[in-house]
Amino acid sequence: MFVVRFVRPGSAFLVKEQVLFRCLFSIRAATAVLAAWFVLCCVLRFHFTGREHNKENELLITPESLILGEILENDSFIWPINFYNNTDETLHVDKFVTSCSCTTINPERIEISPRSFATCYANMNLMLNPTGVSSHEEVSIEVEPVLRGKARYRFSIAGKVQRVLVFDSQFIDFGSVREKEPLLKSLRVSSMHLLKGVDVQCKSEEWSSSTIKEFGSKAFIVNLSCKNKLPSGAFHSEIIIRPISADGVLGPGYKINVQGFVLPGFKMSPPGLIIGSKAVGMSVDESVSIVATTEKKMKILTAYADRSDTSICLSEKSSNNFTVRQLISSEGRQRRTITISILTEDDEQRTIAFPIEYFGLRQQP
Repeated sequence: MFVVRFVRPGSAFLVKEQVLFRCLFSIRAATAVLAAWFVLCCVLRFHFTGREHNKENELLITPESLILGEILENDSFIWPINFYNNTDETLHVDKFVTSCSCTTINPERIEISPRSFATCYANMNLMLNPTGVSSHEEVSIEVEPVLRGKARYRFSIAGKVQRVLVFDSQFIDFGSVREKEPLLKSLRVSSMHLLKGVDVQCKSEEWSSSTIKEFGSKAFIVNLSCKNKLPSGAFHSEIIIRPISADGVLGPGYKINVQGFVLPGFKMSPPGLIIGSKAVGMSVDESVSIVATTEKKMKILTAYADRSDTSICLSEKSSNNFTVRQLISSEGRQRRTITISILTEDDEQRTIAFPIEYFGLRQQP
């Protein structure tokens, strides 16, 4: 280092001392900077090589395995997933955990040799909400391969699923209908693509269907009717609707539930006889009527009880009334049943069960 300074005579020694001090300071500063740089490099090298050593990247997934792209709805879409073992030891995947029950991975467990690839297959049910209105929906499914003795990894398979059919409803609801009333309902099915038609399969032989293409649109009208008379009470069934492409290929099936309730043609008033607690030896009388819920008439043919302590008296004035006399003959909770046979206006014979319950109390001495 050169220092140029004007000094007074006799101060040469002072100048030399200052020059020496500055030289020493510069050397120390440079040494400190080099030491700091060395420490920083060591820390960074340890950080990155340590992550490698900690096996964060021991299992890799090829990028093309994570992108589904755009696909049509499918109830069983098979997608390959390619893994790479980035270590020098064999990796054991004991199971796969998925974020959706619609996806399973096969095989369920695999072994991957060092520095080698292995392929699994995801079986995905990519059926969308049938009442949706958008032409497609974004999907993302997380998969976690569980390595034996290692930390879990997580990756996502994402893409766009194009909707094929859109339904006005997921149900065909007939509501409450009377006995023998014709059951006929229609369902409108819209298509996002040009289709040849739709195929309808009824799960029960009691139902039949027909399909009509709606004029001037890509929609179809599915008519569902019941061929046979259904018994009174709730009924449930389902139909499967599949799109038929322009080249005649069947697409995935959409399940549509069918439901309703058939009202009985008559009802009991009261629906049953609940006497309650009575002392043994007592008797209880009750009038019972059969009320028609339709305009058709009916009459009682016979009525009999399953035990001798229950007696029945048919009304002479009315063809749909009778009187029940129940003798409290036993202690504790007791049940009796009256079986009633009726004849409808259509000469159809029906059988009705009328329940009776009571609790017999022991007589006090």
